[in-house]
Amino acid sequence: MSSLGKRPEVPDRLRFESTRAALRGRELAHTADAVFRAWQEAVGEGGVVWVDPAGVVIRPPAPEFLKPGGRDWAELPIVIERERFGAIWVERPSRLDLVEAASSSLLARTALVTNELLLWAQTECVRRGEKIERLRHDGYTEEVAELLSLCGLPRTSGPLFVAVLEVAEGPPFQEMDTVRAFFVPRLWRYREVFPFVGNIPNGLAAFIPKDEAPDFEERLATWLDEWERGGGLPLRAVLTDAQKPALLKESLERAEAVLAVARWHRQKGLVRDRLKGPLGQLLLSLGPTGLHTYVRQVLGQLAEPEHRSLVETLFVYLEVEGSPQKAAKRLFIHRNTLRYRLQQIERMTGRSLRDMTDVAALWIALYGLALVEGGTSWRMAVSAGEER
Repeated sequence: MSSLGKRPEVPDRLRFESTRAALRGRELAHTADAVFRAWQEAVGEGGVVWVDPAGVVIRPPAPEFLKPGGRDWAELPIVIERERFGAIWVERPSRLDLVEAASSSLLARTALVTNELLLWAQTECVRRGEKIERLRHDGYTEEVAELLSLCGLPRTSGPLFVAVLEVAEGPPFQEMDTVRAFFVPRLWRYREVFPFVGNIPNGLAAFIPKDEAPDFEERLATWLDEWERGGGLPLRAVLTDAQKPALLKESLERAEAVLAVARWHRQKGLVRDRLKGPLGQLLLSLGPTGLHTYVRQVLGQLAEPEHRSLVETLFVYLEVEGSPQKAAKRLFIHRNTLRYRLQQIERMTGRSLRDMTDVAALWIALYGLALVEGGTSWRMAVSAGEER
């Protein structure tokens, strides 16, 4: 890792692109302010709220995603050629007809600005995704630190949330436009400063200062619930943390490791960071090669791909604390089938499910197997270690 005391060597092209993008973002924010002032003038007395197509408040700053409604508010949809670009909510419904009749040009201008804001945000996600890839590959080098800073993540940031989400089902990358359209406005809230959120393969990653959003875990859970109710493809997400920017790479790797475990066990929604405690420290301290060796020693033949149904059975059985009734119900199998599978597992591993030492070893090895097989970076590291 490069010393952070050295002068950064960031290509001029990247500096120019980042500076230009930031200026464009501020310009759009100021344009949005001007459009909103025009609406306030058109309405006169009473409140006005401008929301995007998903109902996220663009202007003015308001309680988190609280869409106005009820008897004191009326909606003026922003629709151009049958495409909806959000809405203007007016506090005094009696003025709505007057506003609608006098503001066709303002409606068009509002639609245009809304569209430009969303397109700019999409482009920013792509640009910041490139920086996330550099962080993942090079670590928090001086160049990476400078690139992150140019994208709005100060080096002096304190503790950060590291949120990573991915599409859990369906063909890879098919839902990415929809995922970005849903989550980015909620993360952004159309502020002048765009949060650090970027593309990753089949998902998004965000680095959010804790002092800006101490309730971020609750927000993320709420957004995932909204997404699920909207009928989108299932997602999985994990939230870890970094005490300072210099630890972002390690926190990102931990988040990806947790997702690898969740992916392997087909978990969805907000996944608990099971690797954050002693179990995670133990697994990650072994390193890819050591972990691979441990998994093979404990699981034996059970680690082979053709025995995945037995591995799933073992995981569920241990997760419900050895309850045959609960395990059979969750696996949708008869208790006799469960008993037969457990006998196979004991025979193949040479371990007893009535011995707590063996059970502990199997539990650790199951998570290790998920890491080895679920994460590409782990597989690559294991292969490199074996070649050496």
